[in-house]
Amino acid sequence: MSSFEKKERTKQYFMQPGFTRLLQEIWKKYTSLGRVGGKVVLDRLSDEECEAINGFFGLFKQSGEKVEVLLTRFEEELQNSPFPSTIPELYLTLMGKPLLTRSESLLQQEDKWKDMFRSISSEVENVDELKQWLNRLYTGETPGYHTIRRVYRSHPKEAKRIVLQVVNALIHLRSGDAFYSSYDGEVQLDTVRLPVLAAKITGDSHAFDWKEPAGRLLWYGIREMWRDSHDERVVWGDDQDLALDPFMIREGYRKAGIGDDDLSSQVLFCIPDLRFDIQPTVWTLRQVNQQPELNIFASLYVVENPSVFSTLLDVTQQFRKLKKVAHGWQEKACPILLCTNGQPSVATLQLIELLLEKANSEVRLHYSGDFDVAGLQMAQAMAKRFATAFAPWRMDAKTYNVWSGKGPAFSREEIDRLQRMEIPWDASLTNVMEQKGHKLFQEVFVAELVEDWLEELGKLK
Repeated sequence: MSSFEKKERTKQYFMQPGFTRLLQEIWKKYTSLGRVGGKVVLDRLSDEECEAINGFFGLFKQSGEKVEVLLTRFEEELQNSPFPSTIPELYLTLMGKPLLTRSESLLQQEDKWKDMFRSISSEVENVDELKQWLNRLYTGETPGYHTIRRVYRSHPKEAKRIVLQVVNALIHLRSGDAFYSSYDGEVQLDTVRLPVLAAKITGDSHAFDWKEPAGRLLWYGIREMWRDSHDERVVWGDDQDLALDPFMIREGYRKAGIGDDDLSSQVLFCIPDLRFDIQPTVWTLRQVNQQPELNIFASLYVVENPSVFSTLLDVTQQFRKLKKVAHGWQEKACPILLCTNGQPSVATLQLIELLLEKANSEVRLHYSGDFDVAGLQMAQAMAKRFATAFAPWRMDAKTYNVWSGKGPAFSREEIDRLQRMEIPWDASLTNVMEQKGHKLFQEVFVAELVEDWLEELGKLK
């Protein structure tokens, strides 16, 4: 029998469906141990499996039974079969590639990982900072390593493509080729929008979105190549992508000349001049960045939900009609009402920063949100960012105790997260929420917010 005929007969025999599960378990056991040893167990044998295993081993197993197979026994039977071979040789015949132990597989992967970066480095221009970043990315000494490593584990070719795209983008940003120039060079921009850069480099305007591995890797590369001398070099874990601050992301982009998405990011607010109909104002981040002139204000009230914001606007309009406001009524600085509409946008945070920078030190940011995990996390972030001005607005155990009970119940996971949270302005709040076990939304206690807001409006005369 020729070698070719032997291989074909081996394939024909072991490719029977009855051998599929047994062979998969044998491959895994061999890979794990690095040798022929141990045993595999198959529960609830099918008719096909009984036929194949009984015929190979000379057993009498019936459908639904369990079988234990020693790898040494399997290889012994294999050697005495019409197509003698070892377990690794059988794998090579059936799968067309070597059966590697776990240590051999890891070593091979590391060699390929090294080869990938060696190949990429040979293709890029001689930019020292870029070469250094690639070397640190290879060794895991820089943020972005975990991002690209996760892609590499399942799709090595995709990982290389992503790194090359990011390298190309960094080169274009560094040289200025990423920026638009026309009209004989007289019109020269010094910024480029991220989707425009992505389309120029990859043909896909969304390739460098933050949710994409290429987008996160580009930001990490920018942070390395445009790093300030006082920045610390750290290695972040796999979960750090989610923990980055939107302002930190924006500042990283700006260093390299990538402009903000200054139209999609918006802020909703109202400066209630009681001499006129009460209407909300919507500004884009572009408008906020133009440093608009704002009148002196008395305080800043921030709510999480649009329905609560609209209710407070309705109340303000009714207050205006009731008081029959005439010219000269508004003699004092008025409060500003702002809505984050859920997670605060960059435009929202930027406007708050701008307002507080221009205000005196006595101005307070009164913040109110939902009593759930996300609401508390947003309140914590506000308290941390605007520490000197932050004042919780009905975000305490007292309010929760009065109004809770009808909302949806917390899940087990949410309870666990509550237990790990620390609320600096009310240490008892999470314990009370855990005990009662129900979420409380702003809309439920909106009456208290209305009373506080009307009291604030009453100070205008």
